[in-house]
Order: sequence, then C-alpha cells, then structure tokens
Amino acid sequence: MRISKEEHWEQQQQEEFKTRKEGTTLAQSKKAAYFIDILKKHQAKKVLDLGCNDGGFTMRLEQEGFEAIGMDLPDVVKHAQQSFPKGHFVAGSGEKKFPFKDGSFDAIIASEIIEHIQEDKQFIEECKRILKKGGMLIMATPNPEYAIHVWLRMLGYKWDKGQDMHAREYTWEEFKTLLSPLSNVTIKGIPFSYIDHKSKVGWIERFLADRQKHTLVAVGVR
Repeated sequence: MRISKEEHWEQQQQEEFKTRKEGTTLAQSKKAAYFIDILKKHQAKKVLDLGCNDGGFTMRLEQEGFEAIGMDLPDVVKHAQQSFPKGHFVAGSGEKKFPFKDGSFDAIIASEIIEHIQEDKQFIEECKRILKKGGMLIMATPNPEYAIHVWLRMLGYKWDKGQDMHAREYTWEEFKTLLSPLSNVTIKGIPFSYIDHKSKVGWIERFLADRQKHTLVAVGVR
C-alpha cells in the first residue's frame, strides 16, 4: 500500500525520536526551570507536554505539582510509558486533530516541536482549541538567525546535522506571525546554555540581542 508524503514524513519523525531521551534532557536543563517559572506565574494546573518524547519533562512537571499529560507519536509514547510507567501519556499526531476535548488545558508546552510539523497553522489552531479561555501556549524553536550558527555558516561549517529533520525554521517575525491566532504574544531569545549546561559559548551569548540567541521562546494566550 502506497503511503502519502505526509505519512512518510511522520514515519521518519517517529523512527528518529522513538528511542531518544529528549524529555529527560529538557527536564534537567535551565530551559525547564524557565518554563516552570512561567507556568507558576500563570497559576496553571493542568498542563500538556506536547511532543513529550521519553516523558522526562512530563514527570518533572508532575514533581512540580502540575497535573501533566505527555503526548507524542505512538511508538514514541510506548518508549515514554516504558521509561516512566507512572506517567500519563497519550498517543497523537501534531499533524492531525489532537485527541483532547475543547478547553482541556490551562497550558501547553511545545518545546522544539513546531519545526518538525508540516501543518503548522493547523497545529496552532489545535493548541488554541484545547486550551481553556485564558490558557497559555509556551512554544520554543531553534533560531535560524542564531549569531554563532550564522558565523559558522559564513566560515563554511555545517552546524546542525539534524536540520534535515525540520519541516522549516522560523525567524522572529515568522514565529510571531504563526502565533497570530493567539493574543498577547511575546517572544524572548534564550541562550544555548539554557539547553546544555556544558555550553562553552555562554560568555559570548551574554553580548547577543534576543533575536540573535539560540532559541526563541514564544508565549501566547487563548
């Protein structure tokens, strides 16, 4: 049976991420603490970890007192359930309608997910649908205008071996436009040291503007 281009893309994503430990890596990073601080200020209770991978960050949210659910592709969720049997995980696709009722969550965190999604506008609409009125979407994505990567490209270096797994990447302006269905959208740049505490470029990033930093983090309200 011949599969569609969209199904082939999703299968590639599932195969790539089904045994990774991205959720646990996130849970141990400064970026996780940054997200959790935003959630607590918003007084969120029920949170969806969208693109949960191995479930490590979903469990960190539980430990912080949130009612957390992780969602990812079926084979990836099996990995999460094996890694964290006490976690609450649901199989679903970022390319299709999410398996949740309207207004189900106080907040959604989608970290390093949107760049892997082909149906990006539909993805945002689905996030909006399952958020409660006043609910918050926190979304992070790699910045294609990250100054250090720009400099490396100018020198002829290939800086991201996983870039071919991205459907697209978003500049500051493109990211804000994508999130236009939400209100009160703010975007902040965070340094690579928030993701990898062993980063050797942290001292350089102190001198970069938000638009030049490694990761763009957007917060929008339904």
